[in-house]
Amino acid sequence: MTGFLAEHQFQVYSGPSGKFRPHVDTPRGATQFGSLVVCLPHPHRGGQLHVAHKRQEMLYDWSNEKADKIEWAAFYSDCQHEVRQVQSGHRITLTYNLYVHERLGGVLRRHPAVLPESYPLFAIVKKLLSEPRFLSLGKKLCYAPFLFHPYH
Repeated sequence: MTGFLAEHQFQVYSGPSGKFRPHVDTPRGATQFGSLVVCLPHPHRGGQLHVAHKRQEMLYDWSNEKADKIEWAAFYSDCQHEVRQVQSGHRITLTYNLYVHERLGGVLRRHPAVLPESYPLFAIVKKLLSEPRFLSLGKKLCYAPFLFHPYH
């Protein structure tokens, strides 16, 4: 059985100075493949999460004066990322380190690199994209081009 494990950290960045400089996470194990950041609903301004990989960038602006929603982002471990300066309030997040694992004979073992092609969803999406009528009614399909990594 293949699955995912996660361990987490609780982080608070407070205005007017809380930030975390650009960095790439140090893997905490051979099977760590990424991070999931969940921003909890608490009033704050600033504190954007900037993620970059191979000249592709994404900026997650979770500023929220109303504190009315939960936001999140997931990215591979080799992405450079930073938390930009919080201007006011408190940016509160849970960050999960994500691991892939395989249980063989009751023993947890390192899993080989996971390929997108190995997931059933990959074949379904590939087939849908080849259909001329797919998304013909003005619907949108989101694509995150910065998620190209050597694991593929």
